[in-house]
Amino acid sequence: MKNENTMNPQAYTCTNVLNKKLQEFETWIKTMNYRLLLEHTHSNEYYKRNQLYL
Repeated sequence: MKNENTMNPQAYTCTNVLNKKLQEFETWIKTMNYRLLLEHTHSNEYYKRNQLYL
């Protein structure tokens, strides 16, 4: 989908929006996987991120 060339400007805009949403979703997945890894390994970084500041 990222390499599509279209003559229709509306379709081109729609493709750009879909590509942006897909990139945002991929970033979210990577972030969630990292957080789950930290939680699963009981990493010190995980506890630092979730520490409440009073």
